[in-house]
Amino acid sequence: MGLLRSFTARPLVAGIVRLHTARICANIASTQADNIDDKGSLKANPEIRRIIDQLDKVKQKQSASGNTTPRFRKMFKSGETYHPDDLNDTLQEQRMRARRFKKPIPIEDPFETLGLNPLHEYKNHTLLSSFVSDMGKILPRSQTGVSAKNQRKLALAIKRARAMASTALLYHLTRSNALSIYHHRSTVRIKVADGSESMSFVDCVKQKCPSLYGPKAIFRPTWWLFNGHLQTAYASFYNAISKDDPIPYARQILSTVDGGQVSLDWTPAIPSSDSTTPTLVVLHGLTGGSHESYVRSLVARIRQHPSGYQAVVYCGAWTADFKFAIENIAKRWPNMPLVGAGFSLGSNVLVKYLGEEGDRTPLRAGVSVGNPFDFLGASLHVERTWFRRKIYARAMAKACKKLFLKHAKVILQNPAIDYETVMNTKTLRQFDQAVTVPTFGYETVAAFYRDASSARFITKVKIPLLCLSARDDPISPEECLPIDECLYNPHVILATTRIGGHLGWFEETDVMKLLMSDYEVTLVNDNMQEFYVRFHGPAGTPFAGGVWKVHVELPDQYPYKSPSIGFMNRIFHPNIDELSGSVCLDVINQTWSPMFDMINIFEVFLPQLLRYPNATDPLNGEAAALLMREQSSYESKVKEYVARYATKEAADAATDESSEEEEMSSVNYSSGEEDETAGMEL
Repeated sequence: MGLLRSFTARPLVAGIVRLHTARICANIASTQADNIDDKGSLKANPEIRRIIDQLDKVKQKQSASGNTTPRFRKMFKSGETYHPDDLNDTLQEQRMRARRFKKPIPIEDPFETLGLNPLHEYKNHTLLSSFVSDMGKILPRSQTGVSAKNQRKLALAIKRARAMASTALLYHLTRSNALSIYHHRSTVRIKVADGSESMSFVDCVKQKCPSLYGPKAIFRPTWWLFNGHLQTAYASFYNAISKDDPIPYARQILSTVDGGQVSLDWTPAIPSSDSTTPTLVVLHGLTGGSHESYVRSLVARIRQHPSGYQAVVYCGAWTADFKFAIENIAKRWPNMPLVGAGFSLGSNVLVKYLGEEGDRTPLRAGVSVGNPFDFLGASLHVERTWFRRKIYARAMAKACKKLFLKHAKVILQNPAIDYETVMNTKTLRQFDQAVTVPTFGYETVAAFYRDASSARFITKVKIPLLCLSARDDPISPEECLPIDECLYNPHVILATTRIGGHLGWFEETDVMKLLMSDYEVTLVNDNMQEFYVRFHGPAGTPFAGGVWKVHVELPDQYPYKSPSIGFMNRIFHPNIDELSGSVCLDVINQTWSPMFDMINIFEVFLPQLLRYPNATDPLNGEAAALLMREQSSYESKVKEYVARYATKEAADAATDESSEEEEMSSVNYSSGEEDETAGMEL
């Protein structure tokens, strides 16, 4: 109170005195007749006379300005607190004048300063996000300083970027989509399959998994699947309708010691007893099986691995049964290298098993995808809101009841399980209370969830384990991620994405990746199936400095069928037809794989073809003969063609002659000049 008193007393008292003085003056002015003597003059009172004179001067100033109230006086409201200086009209006047005549700080146009054209930057989502509000609206020029001309270009660039999904329609995609990696400061050292020297686990991930670590470790979701709910919903829809990657399985039935059965689905077939083929053991999610789309997709790609992997899908959901199955495989095929990979509930079973077994497990490594980690926390999260209860909890309960009906005769042999109670359950938690708890003898469903959670076993894992999770997973929430445990254990690496949902991670196609690269791509009639790519000759070759336009057309069966590509402007090369632009490219024609993408063609295949021509299998006989007879003359001829046909002007002329410019939607990239191409079947 003393501090407040010293701060407010004098100014506040002075202001109050002025207010009371004004009131007194008004009262005196209104009662002047009482102070006039019989002769019509004021009574002898000099103080009153002085106050009246001052009041008259104030009235004269106000009447001269046409305002009967002080110009800079604040409006006082009942119940509000004011600073003592608010009663000082002089200070208020100074502040108002300073604010009124203050010149705005000039903002320079960033595009003019940097010499950039906004239309050419629509692939730069990081730059464009700076000109978009959190709700996805384009910021006004008063905030950004962009000129009117560049503002129009910027708006068009943002619209193009939204159409390409490089910039989000909503604020979610304007944030960073880079992966986050959590690991021990000194991860365990491992030996890789290629026989090179051992390296740390995290270094192996850096080298072998650029999509998880490094500048390319960015997840770009499909633009219309911009949050976890949409990713999860589409994953369920895609799983139900997808017919991709048909996999033939050979089923092996194992009988457990307690009278139960588990199945192993092998592909391509059950191996012989002396097999040494590396094998991936896959664990599916809740109520799933080897037919799930994510299982088939993984198995299809692992079979195309150069090491010749095979796969076996474990169909079960109990750690003890999984241990029994793994021991059976290791006993029957003792020389077979085994690696485990689990999805959702299957990943929880895998991680829990690895923690329980430690270094006794036959598995050499493991991968966990979409692991709930903490069943109790995930259950509370799912049932915390009305939306998640009605959508996710009910959907999982429905799937469990459907599976329950298939095996009802066996399950109902337990007298503690009531059929009506099970069928009336609405959530997964209620189903576990009605079926799982009495089946396995738990006191409560919470006790079961705590015991089944794999998070408490992370610190005990003794083999390299890579975990992948999405922080917006609506079923396995971010707060359930065992980040501290992963930082503690040198055998574990946890990679998380901001978007991905539950087993979603639907991202842009490889064509979209090509559009987002440094290559200049021109779509034909805005069609992703046909486009042109500007290709530059590789450095250190006679083709260096040349610019070609390569025509690409994707078949309906892409990526299972190779694309058609061809050079539009002429090139002198033994394996490229000079007139038609056809390419003799065995890697694409004969060994094309769905694992390849468009980036591989322009970053690896074509540069290697130009750098190492094959004169024994020519399409251009003259070039092949000249290369075999006199390489220096061949290189001179190549440079002559580059100077004559592989220039920007030549490419533009070819485009004008073909009159295709009017039909094409230009997608300008920062990759230099324009090229030309012609199509051909590969």
